[in-house]
Amino acid sequence: MRTSRAAAAAALILALAAAPLSGLEIATEARAGNIFFPWPQAAATTGAFPSDNYFWGAALSVSDSVGDSLSYRIGYETDPVLRHLVTVLLTYDLGFAQFSAGPFLGAFNSREAPLKGGLSTSLRFEWPGRVFASIRSDSSLGGGLLAAGDYIQETTEISAGWYVYNAICTLSMLTKKFYIQETDTLMTQDRLARYTFDVNVYRKGAPLTLVWTLGYQALSKTWDDGTPETDTLGSVILGTRADWRVARKLRVTARLETSVFSFGADGLQGQSPDPGAFLFDAGLGVIYRIGEGTSGGSPSAP
Repeated sequence: MRTSRAAAAAALILALAAAPLSGLEIATEARAGNIFFPWPQAAATTGAFPSDNYFWGAALSVSDSVGDSLSYRIGYETDPVLRHLVTVLLTYDLGFAQFSAGPFLGAFNSREAPLKGGLSTSLRFEWPGRVFASIRSDSSLGGGLLAAGDYIQETTEISAGWYVYNAICTLSMLTKKFYIQETDTLMTQDRLARYTFDVNVYRKGAPLTLVWTLGYQALSKTWDDGTPETDTLGSVILGTRADWRVARKLRVTARLETSVFSFGADGLQGQSPDPGAFLFDAGLGVIYRIGEGTSGGSPSAP
């Protein structure tokens, strides 16, 4: 079911980009992992946190520039916390500042509300080659959880960083929330709070760039039928992302994050994952540029 929904959304986005422009870029990624709580309604976890609850998903986007200062991006993604999203973003670049805004749709996340509208905005300031800072906020619009099938998606991200020789260092805080009224009497909430330090290592003109990540995240799931119960999994994360320009217009991307140490809290107190379990979040993608221009180049700040 998830695969068919992803394919339908991907076909829609490709149709929107049927008339390619000179610098059109298409990006795809296959996603997998097991460091997340499953989506369906379920009772609280019993026993150790399982390592066989696999998440499978995909992401697809098209982007291009419209003039010197304006660009757009249309994208679909399967997110392990927020579930299915379709986003349309317009970005205005002033050089020292960038402003992005556009609608997003929660797509096919419940039978009762197949489409849920929201708004995404972000603001970024940069002293080129020195420091930068950005803030992003995404939130569903409309009423709250009034009936079965209603849901709310929220994302907040704040980051700041600086440039050093052949590297970009970034400190980030990210939160994601997904609330859904499963039945008339049961509401569930998935929440991710994540704090990371990234180092983007590159060499000008080289075909390969690497991003190393060290961080901590707290993932939780709450069942509320009048008496809330919450399971929380805390994890120290170590990861890497690679971007390899294999041809003038083609890049291949790969990423892998693993849990160095995970522990259960709240309802999972004393039910930590098996020390030998391999908990991970991974992705493998391709980025292709249609028309003139090369794919890739010197990296910019995340």
